[in-house]
Amino acid sequence: MIGASGAVSGVIAAYFVLHPRAKVWCLVFKIPIKLPAYLLLGAWIAYQFYNVAVATENGTAWWAHVGGLVMGAVLIPFFKHRQVRLFDRGGQPEDAHRTAPSVQRPGAARPTVIPSSGGQRSPWRRR
Repeated sequence: MIGASGAVSGVIAAYFVLHPRAKVWCLVFKIPIKLPAYLLLGAWIAYQFYNVAVATENGTAWWAHVGGLVMGAVLIPFFKHRQVRLFDRGGQPEDAHRTAPSVQRPGAARPTVIPSSGGQRSPWRRR
């Protein structure tokens, strides 16, 4: 069984796999700076493995973190949207330049159209 900290570790690993080059705010000696996610999260992941190696007692909590990290990294390819690329490869997905459609009121006369889509219907509009 994985507790909340193991689940959070899984989310961290998933973010690391999806967006390693994203800039993340962190506090360094009370000074906010932006660092690449691979540096910040990589250091945190290395710290988890270090604690597993040097744990003097059973280290159950550290193993829960490592288990969550492994499961988050293994499962994210199966749970992500198909247009989302792993490791930020290939730049933006082909539809990234399009803005989200506005919310339609019930009974609106015309369907939501994605700008620059050639008149295609929005994928969020009920058919």
